[in-house]
Formats: sequence, structure tokens, C-alpha cells
Amino acid sequence: MTTPIDTSITTLMSSEIDPAFAVRASLILQQLGSIEAGRILDLGCGRGFYAKAITTLYPGAAVAGVDYNADYLAVAKAQTHATTVRLARADARALPFPSESFDAVVCSEVLEHIVEDGAALLEINRVLRAGGLLLISVPHQDYPFLWDPLNWVLERAFGTHVPAHIWWLAGIWADHVRLYTAAELSSRIRAAGFVTGSTWFTTPRCLPFAHFLLYGIGKNIIESGLCPSFNLFGRKSGHSRFLVWARRLLYAFDDPDPARSDETPSVGIVIKAYKQA
Repeated sequence: MTTPIDTSITTLMSSEIDPAFAVRASLILQQLGSIEAGRILDLGCGRGFYAKAITTLYPGAAVAGVDYNADYLAVAKAQTHATTVRLARADARALPFPSESFDAVVCSEVLEHIVEDGAALLEINRVLRAGGLLLISVPHQDYPFLWDPLNWVLERAFGTHVPAHIWWLAGIWADHVRLYTAAELSSRIRAAGFVTGSTWFTTPRCLPFAHFLLYGIGKNIIESGLCPSFNLFGRKSGHSRFLVWARRLLYAFDDPDPARSDETPSVGIVIKAYKQA
């Protein structure tokens, strides 16, 4: 049964060209419905997508966001200036909040960038109240061949991948220090004092070379301002015919069940967990 929140999330994601981002973001935003009037931290808020989306979907929530990248925070502040979102520059391993400050923490596509991911998880535990909700998404180590064929072959044939700092060609490894299996991520979450709940494996099917097309090329075109209607962090306007068809093509390759509970080659992993009481 479709709920009003589901409809609102679908509308919110209607301009998103990347099916992998759309499905994990939709999952995370849906799960926050259980604490819609709570105190929510967007850890690694980047340019402010989740912070702004949460305040739009759940007006009763008190939202804070932190990121270490000052340039991203400047964009986030511009996107959330008309809201009550509180933003700060901070390291995930040393958050500027008292213990038990939040009812929920969103940590989406962040842990894979942090060498000491266990320290970040312990800090999340500290700022969450007992029983508080944690929503984490990370890139899956067992990703589909078509998502990033170059690294898929390099890893399996030679035990290596494109260096993470060559961001335009690094594919799924761009600026990442690791990828995760579900077992590895669940173990680290539990070691930090959480009880794990549902796990989803997102985007098992995709257009060939999707990551390179979307992020090696597409992200730079969008952030250059050439396609503002497809920029979640910019102005909305009518879509060009080319981009409408590009989006249709990308979504035509998407799986009819883009978030599965059984482990399978997939672009990402989303895990719901709770702080032990």
C-alpha cells in the first residue's frame, strides 16, 4: 500500500538520474518515518540532500548535519538556509554534540571514506540515545560487473583496482578506502554497540559502465551548471529532451525489485540498526 510519505519521496526523487542513489535514498527516508518528530543527525551531510529532504518530508524533525568538507558545507548551507537545519564542520570521529543528543543518525556513503570507521561508529553510538535508530549505506564489495567493468576485471584477475585518487576513472573506488560485504559491515556495527536489523542489497542491475557514465562524466556536467534541472542541489527547471531520455534509459536497466533482502551482487548495502538499551 502506497502511503503519502511514499508518494512524497517518489516526487522528491523524480529528477534523480542515478537509480542507485534513488533507491538507497528512498529506503533511508522511508525508514525515518518511525521517528518523524525526532532529533536526526545527517552524518557526512555533503551538499545537504538528506538534511533538506528530511525537513521537507518530516517538518516536526529537528535536523543537524555535519561534514568535514568545507566546500560541501557551503552548498548545504545555501540549500537549507530557509529551514531550521543546524550545520557544522566536524570529523565523524569527534562529533561536537553531547552524548545521547539524537534519536536517529543517517550515515549514507560515508564510512567507506574513513580509515578508522570503527572510531566513527563508536562516536555515532555515543551521540545516539538508547534504542536510537542508525541507518547506514555503503558500496557493496560484490558489485555487478556492468556497474564498473574495469575495476571488476582488475580485482578478480589481478587483485587490484584503479587508484582511489584518480576520481574520474576510479569508478566504485573513487575516494574510497574500502568496500564492504554485509557480514563485515554488520560485524563492525555490532562491535560498536548496535543491534542490527534489516539489511537491503540495492541495485542488482544497471546500464553497462553506469558508474563511469553517471559520475566520471555526468556528475561533472551537472555540477558545471549545464544541466541544472537534474541537480538535486540546484535549481529545478524543465528537463531537456536529451536528459529525459537519458534518465529513461538508465532506469530501463534497473531491476523491478531494486532493494532485496537476500545477498546478491548489487551496487550498495543499506543496514538498519539500533543502539543497545
